[in-house]
Parts: sequence; structure tokens; C-alpha cells
Amino acid sequence: KVFLEILKQKKPHQRYLDVEFIIRYFAFSDNIAKDEMGNVCLNGYRGKLVQFLNEYMDLHKDCSLEEKKSYKDRFNATIEKIVIVFGTEKAFRDISADNTKIYKTIADFIMPSFERMSKEYIESNKDLIYSRLVNFLKIDEIQDSISKRTSDRDIVNLRLRMWFKEFEDVISL
Repeated sequence: KVFLEILKQKKPHQRYLDVEFIIRYFAFSDNIAKDEMGNVCLNGYRGKLVQFLNEYMDLHKDCSLEEKKSYKDRFNATIEKIVIVFGTEKAFRDISADNTKIYKTIADFIMPSFERMSKEYIESNKDLIYSRLVNFLKIDEIQDSISKRTSDRDIVNLRLRMWFKEFEDVISL
């Protein structure tokens, strides 16, 4: 319900755009790793987002009831943390420009990072996290990365690497 509120939808999207959002989150979060140089990257991502998501779904389509519950709990806990910092009005938006458009590309790095931060840390540091995102989104490279060549492998990894670097002291991989 809160997620639909963030997306400004009263009910699930008829073309499953909300579902794509959720699949992206799990596909990204479950494949974040460090490369041989110690940089955060998206393991197995070759620059074709649809193929990456389809492969992820093929691997996870027959999950058990316990796994489904685990996915649901992970998702809801992550959304709860996001709302603590951004509310439903600013989550996944370009808050550096007061833009109301929802960016999946912002969610791609915010959600996996928030999943890895404790709720206590987020509650205690919500103003810091908010201001770090404002400043992060003002970086020219990042601005370009959320709107141009958004599924390019190097661009996706740049967003992840730079954002996770902001919080390397509280996120362990």
C-alpha cells in the first residue's frame, strides 16, 4: 500500500510497472558484489536490463512460500526505511531539483543500500542521508546517469559504486 502511494497509484498498474520496479530491486540487490578491485558492481549485468531481469526471474520463479515471505518482508522493510528519510512524496525523485518524476534509476541504488543499513542508523541519520542524496544528485555524472544511457553497464555500476562509497562506513558487503 505504501509503495503504491509512493508511485501515486491507487491500485496495481495494469501494465505491471510497479511489478517491474520490485523485480529490479531484488535483481539489483541480490547481485550487488565487489569486483576484483574492491569496487561495488552489479554481478552478471552485461548492459541488457530486460535480459538481466528475465534471467533473475527465471532463477527465482519457483521459490517456496518461505522464500516469498522473505522477499515480501525484505521489500516492506526497505520501503519503510525509505519513507523514514524521504516520505512518500520524495522517494525515488530527483530531490536536488525538486523533481516529482519517479526515477527507477534512483531506486536502483537507493533500495539496495537502504536494505543494507539498519533501521536505527536510518532513523538517527535521516537528515544526513537526505542531504547526501541531494548533493549526490547534483554531481553532473550522476545527473547524466539517471536519465541518459540508464541501462549501460558502466553507468549502472557508476551509480552503484559512487552511492555505496558514500555509505561504506555503514554498509558491509
